[in-house]
Amino acid sequence: MPAPPAMQTCSCQHADKAWDAISQKERTSAKLTTLSHRFATTGSKETDLVNVMRRWQNSFEWQDAMMLAETGKWEMEELASRIVQRFPEVFHGAKPESLRFVSSTKNRTVDSTSAFVRGLWNGLKEMKAADSIKDPRKLQTNAGPHTDTLLLFLENCKRWTEEVERNTEALQEVSKFLDGPEVRSVLKNITSQLGPSVLLDFSVAHLKVMWTICAMETAVYGGRSIWCDLFKTEDLQVLEYLSDLTSYWKHGYGHRLNYRLACALLQEMLKPMEGFVSGNESSLRGQFLFGHTESLVPFYSLLGLFKDREPLRADNFAEHKNRVFRTSFISPFGANIALVLYKCDGISPCDQSEKERSAQDAPQGPHPDDPAGSKFRVMMMVNERVEQFPGWHQASCPYEVVRMLYKNVLEHCEDVCEMSSEKSHPEL
Repeated sequence: MPAPPAMQTCSCQHADKAWDAISQKERTSAKLTTLSHRFATTGSKETDLVNVMRRWQNSFEWQDAMMLAETGKWEMEELASRIVQRFPEVFHGAKPESLRFVSSTKNRTVDSTSAFVRGLWNGLKEMKAADSIKDPRKLQTNAGPHTDTLLLFLENCKRWTEEVERNTEALQEVSKFLDGPEVRSVLKNITSQLGPSVLLDFSVAHLKVMWTICAMETAVYGGRSIWCDLFKTEDLQVLEYLSDLTSYWKHGYGHRLNYRLACALLQEMLKPMEGFVSGNESSLRGQFLFGHTESLVPFYSLLGLFKDREPLRADNFAEHKNRVFRTSFISPFGANIALVLYKCDGISPCDQSEKERSAQDAPQGPHPDDPAGSKFRVMMMVNERVEQFPGWHQASCPYEVVRMLYKNVLEHCEDVCEMSSEKSHPEL
C-alpha cells in the first residue's frame, strides 16, 4: 500500500529480508509410521477414537522429509507478490545484479527461494516493472558452504553443539518441565482415552509425535487432523509452552552463545545500507536471505525482540500464559524479518498514536531527538508487521541510532565458535 500524505517525504532505498523455510514435510516420518503401527496392532476392544486412528494413513513420506510442501511454495509466491506491492521503489528499474538472493544449501530453503523468485517475477509483471530484468533466470540464488556459515550458524558451530545442544545441563529447564505436573497431566488425559494395548511403553516421545502430526496435518492440508481430537485446549497450551521453552534455551535468550552467533547475519543485513548512507547509489536495492527457525530466533534475541521480563523456566508456566516469546507467533511457517532503509528529505509529524504508526508503510521524517536530523531511517518489520527497535520510541529509527543500539554487538563480532566461554564478552 502507498504511504499516507504525511509520509511522502521518505522514499525506500533498500530492503533486507530474512526468512525461515516454510511448510516443510515433517522429518519424523518413521516415528509417525511406528506410532500408527502401534494403533493398528491393538486389540478389537479399544475405544472408538483408537479405531479411527487405526485407519489413519501416514502421508508424510520419508523421502520428502526435507522438501518444501506445495502449500509452502504457494505461500512464498504470495509473500513475494505482496512485497513487490509494498515496496515498489525497490524494484522499479532494478537490474538483476541489484537484487541478491541468498539461501542455505538445505533443499527446502533452495525451494523456498525459487518459489519466492517466481512470485517476485509475477508481481513485477503485474506492475509492469519487469522490463529492466527481462529474464527471471537472471535472478540467481547464491547457496554454498559460505551461505551455510551465515544462515546455519548454530549447526555449523561445534562449540554451540557441545555447550548447548548436547549439554543436558544447558537444557535442564526443558527436562524439568517434561518431568513436571503439567506434562504428566497431559499424559494422563491421553492415556485415559486409549486402550491398554496402546498404553504399553507409552511415553512423552509418543505424545510429542502425536502433537506433531496434529500440527503438520492442519498446516499442510488444512482442516482438522484427527490427532488433534486427543488434546484438550489446556493440553495444547502445555505442549506449546514445551516447544517455546525448548526454543528459548536452545536457540534464544536462554544462553548468550545462541544469539551472539547471529552477529554476522546482522552485519550482512546492514552492509548494503552502509553503501547508501555513504552515497553509493549503486548499492544493492534488495537482499533476500533464506534460512531457518534456527536462524531467526537467535536473530530476534540478538536484536532484543520478544523478550519477557522473566526467563521461561519449568516452574513458571502459569506466569507466562501471556508471554511474548511465543514461537507460534514469532516464528510460524514462513516467518520473516525485514530491515528497510528510507531516505527522508523533509520533516513529518512525530506524535502519532501506536495504531497510526503500525498502519503506515514508511517511516517519518527527522525527529527532534534524531542525531543531526538524520535523513536515513530504518524500519523493521516482523512477519509483515511494523516492530519498533528495542530502546527506540518510533516506528522507524535513524540509521545512526541503529548502529549505536547494536554497537557492542557489531564491535565484537569475531568468531565466537573459536573462543572459550571465559573469553566471551559477558556484556553482549
